[in-house]
Amino acid sequence: NNSLHDVMMMGSLLIFTAFAGLPCLSEFIAWPNEHQECINHNTFSGRNYASRRSSGDSTVCHDMNYYKYVKKFMHNPSSTGFNESYKMMLLKSINNMYDELKKSKIPTNVTLPNLPGDPVKTVLVHPISFGIPSIAIKALVPPKSQSFCSVIPGKKSTYIWDEKKYYEDLQKSLFTITYKKSGWDCFRHLEIMASGGLPLFISIKRCPPVAMALHPKAVYSLLLQFPGLQEPNLSTAADFQELPVPLSFKWEELDYELYSVTAEALLHYTRNVLSCERIASHLLETVAPSLRPRHRDGKSGKPRSSRPHNESAPSGGVADMPRSILYLTHRNHNWLENGDYMVDLLLLGLKAVLDPAAVLDFPRRNPLYREVPQHFNESAELAGKQRLYGKGYTYGLSAVDALTSDERSAAGVEQRLRARGFDLVVLGSGHITNPAAVLPLWDLVCEIYDPSEVAVVDGGDDPLGLAVLHRYAPCAQHFFSREGYIPTNNPHTADGMLLKEFKGREVYLMQNGLRRPFGSATAFTSRGFDFGNVTAIHQLEMITIPLGPVLT
Repeated sequence: NNSLHDVMMMGSLLIFTAFAGLPCLSEFIAWPNEHQECINHNTFSGRNYASRRSSGDSTVCHDMNYYKYVKKFMHNPSSTGFNESYKMMLLKSINNMYDELKKSKIPTNVTLPNLPGDPVKTVLVHPISFGIPSIAIKALVPPKSQSFCSVIPGKKSTYIWDEKKYYEDLQKSLFTITYKKSGWDCFRHLEIMASGGLPLFISIKRCPPVAMALHPKAVYSLLLQFPGLQEPNLSTAADFQELPVPLSFKWEELDYELYSVTAEALLHYTRNVLSCERIASHLLETVAPSLRPRHRDGKSGKPRSSRPHNESAPSGGVADMPRSILYLTHRNHNWLENGDYMVDLLLLGLKAVLDPAAVLDFPRRNPLYREVPQHFNESAELAGKQRLYGKGYTYGLSAVDALTSDERSAAGVEQRLRARGFDLVVLGSGHITNPAAVLPLWDLVCEIYDPSEVAVVDGGDDPLGLAVLHRYAPCAQHFFSREGYIPTNNPHTADGMLLKEFKGREVYLMQNGLRRPFGSATAFTSRGFDFGNVTAIHQLEMITIPLGPVLT
């Protein structure tokens, strides 16, 4: 499925190699840069994306075709009327996508509640999203033969249980319905854009600013009014169930140029911002400035967080990407063992940006790895993917394990940790709160590593809460949240919740946002409550909940 562009690029590579020798293949690098594509013939050390973005005389960037159209139309609108007015709004929104992205990347500064006499702790919460492997992103917008994708999320009778046919259906569709599921960020949004289609995101206008912060939400909102769509309630519906099925579209009203430009812009944005590789690069570029600078002689300086803010890096230090990462996740957690989009897609991205052997996932993320001979034939691989979350579409069994059993052994990982053999520790499953889930080696990470060298990724369906921050903030400086941080978000403040501190004895009942203590055991049992239903929370979380009158 190589596009004409890919063929032309490959031709250039072959001609370049013929004249300069085979090693030059590693020197010819192309990458997206906002509305442009850049090419550089320089040799770069390492594989990370950031090193490829250095500029030089041999770097050539050119506007993407869709962006040439955007600039031309904005400078010289063709006519007036609703469609032309709408076109101007949509193209302006496309033009502003990367400016809006820069604003959305600004982290949230969170000051954690503290006990009297304790120092104040402040952390930064950065946005993060699911990514999609670059290999799954189409090079060009495919030809279209139907108005809407056959699959409607939530209606299982429409589901296509064949990965190849599912993506073929996406690729030939002008539009595909999507909406908030358990969380606002959903892998389906990426599948649509990576397939060269346009998402019709129901209820996108209700999305909080901190959720899906890396997505072009202003564009999504305008797409609900795309000329030719015959359902006026698309932009106001709270759920797809409020819409008629099937939806209708008038092909005679289709603006082919506008559609192609928009689909190409979102395809490029997906590759540039929302691929697994770029999501991983976003994390690395965020944490890199606070990591230990490398000296020319190979030695490391102090972690930057332990130096005064106005103290520069030691002379000769080199701000660099981490070369080795320990990627920790919980174990003994049933659904995590069957695949997790945030955990596994981010891991795929980190391995692609650095090197498969440079990122050690512990425990081993079995859903990602294709085994031989177990998955040697297609039917065995299909059976292995069917047990995974989302049937393993796109991510399941897609990698080859580059690490040996000795490198993965608990003893080997612990020894390497004690020797500070990792530049960065990433907790990929920060959203796991089940008490039965075990997080191996975390205490050792806290003992050996400075918080500036530790990142926590919360990929849960709910906004990041104080419970996660309180648990990991003593050992981690960098927090990334898929659904963002909302100060009022506390899952323990719902009416009827029974709460106590981890080491406390007093029990509280949540009523109207207040925690009301029971004056006696009789006051508790007479209301029919069971001590087995009491939830234990951290003391620092408890003091954030206002105290109410005693229950007698």
